[in-house]
Amino acid sequence: MTVAANPIEKSRAYFAYFNQGEWWVPNGKPPIRVTDMDSAWRHNAAAFLVRRARGYLFYYGAGEIGAIFGATAREVIGEDNGQPVFGRMVSLAPDPDSRAADALERELEQAWEERGADPEAWMKSTTLYRALVKDLPPDAAELAKHWSDCAIRTAGGECTCWERHLTECPKRGDINEICRCRDYSPEWTLS
Repeated sequence: MTVAANPIEKSRAYFAYFNQGEWWVPNGKPPIRVTDMDSAWRHNAAAFLVRRARGYLFYYGAGEIGAIFGATAREVIGEDNGQPVFGRMVSLAPDPDSRAADALERELEQAWEERGADPEAWMKSTTLYRALVKDLPPDAAELAKHWSDCAIRTAGGECTCWERHLTECPKRGDINEICRCRDYSPEWTLS
């Protein structure tokens, strides 16, 4: 993901990114909907996030603080013909000297400790990660590994091995049938 160089903006961007599950943002490329990614790509993207979870913790945590304590709204100071009259911008965060602020601070510290103790578990709990792994087929890891190692793709071509297999599959009698290479039916059947 390409984000602004400003650390505050960067942390807010990471916080927002991991708390959404609709878009994947490949580095230097346009965003793509998670639902438009094939299973191998989604599997690889999820594994990428888990491998880098520890590095994302700081920016996520800083973004979380920014989202909580940086939230503001216009104060409504009156009404004119049924329409609100707005005043100055006010913070939506609790007063720093209140018990609510103390409780919020304890919650944030506990969340940081839990995430720091197991960054991979934290990453797997994010909305983005869950969207990437949702409904992945059981062979997604195998397909993702093939895509990484495919001699056709690494030589500059486009991997069509799976499509070619489907057209040549000996266990598929009709082009409209599903490939049956992984036949899980029992060896015996009752007639």
